[in-house]
Amino acid sequence: MKKLLLFASVFTTIDCSSQSSVNGNNASLSDTYDVAGWPLSAKVRYQIKGSPMLSDNWGNGSVKFSNGRVLKNALLCFNLYSNQLYYKLDEIQFSFVDPINEFAFEYEESGKKRNALFRNGYPGNSPAANRIFYEVLAEGPRFTLLKYTYKTLQDYYEYAAALTKNYKQVSEWYIYDEQVKSLKQVNKRQLLADLMPGQADEIAKLSGDKNYRFRSEKDLLDILIRLNR
Repeated sequence: MKKLLLFASVFTTIDCSSQSSVNGNNASLSDTYDVAGWPLSAKVRYQIKGSPMLSDNWGNGSVKFSNGRVLKNALLCFNLYSNQLYYKLDEIQFSFVDPINEFAFEYEESGKKRNALFRNGYPGNSPAANRIFYEVLAEGPRFTLLKYTYKTLQDYYEYAAALTKNYKQVSEWYIYDEQVKSLKQVNKRQLLADLMPGQADEIAKLSGDKNYRFRSEKDLLDILIRLNR
């Protein structure tokens, strides 16, 4: 009985009609969505192609709550459309009620297993920005490389077929500067040295290019890891 009461205080049971608000905002009914990504107030629902989840397979992981408590050996699934984490217990799916700081779990991507750490609390331009979960790719004493992956619903057309919706996955990369508490997006037009003050010479040495710009996640990750050694 005590175990059941503990779970009740942390999770809310979800099913195909449960509610989740996008990016954790206090949304009105018109902005509230079910776990498949559909507005609950919509009068007509079209077919959706794809999935709102990072991976449709549940993965084993851990969750760290804002109060310092840690949940281990949990079956987790992350919704990229609503920026919401789910938990499975005895084939019943739950959404978390208590605020989460970070979580880590194993998931499948293109048939391969990946281990990932997600964290929120980073600065942004909106009140809800610090509740967005970023994947931590490389972390050092000052600079952290983050990846923000999310999904949007777009109209999808096929000849002689009814209108459907399609999930589109988008990824963005950011560098967080612990010294000045700033979060800057990395793009192909900007010099990496401009995002990392005081690191121009070292970046040029590691990349072989004094005007190094973002080329790929792999190259960026390699430079950040070597900088943090």
